[in-house]
Amino acid sequence: MLREVLVVEQNNPTLKRRWFESDYFDLFIWQDPGGAFVRFQLCYDVELNERALVWSDPEGFNGYAQGCVEATYRDAAYYDYYNVLVEDCVAARDRKQHEASVMIQKMRHDVVTMDQIFSIWSRYGDGSLSAPRESSVAQMAK
Repeated sequence: MLREVLVVEQNNPTLKRRWFESDYFDLFIWQDPGGAFVRFQLCYDVELNERALVWSDPEGFNGYAQGCVEATYRDAAYYDYYNVLVEDCVAARDRKQHEASVMIQKMRHDVVTMDQIFSIWSRYGDGSLSAPRESSVAQMAK
């Protein structure tokens, strides 16, 4: 369980920085004066091989093709988690790297768009959705 660290160094006077920690994760969030989230950094595997997933507004996720989101995705698959990549919610600084990375993930896992996710949610908003056995998430969205 994440616990909030109450005394946190504040480096930017226009943003409030908060820190939550556990044995495996460190989560840093930055909020504007109105309380809106403007950035987060989720550091994981902090004891052995620390990596981080970073999101900021308006850039979105950082480091996908360079390995951050992709490494998390692969780690989850290694531990038998069912992965679905939402391809229009991740990006890389280089468009060709992004496209190559998504192409590789499409060969191994389900890759969908945010519109497909919204389609699934709208059809199963009553909570009746269960994990697919033979059909992929992409097929459910059709």
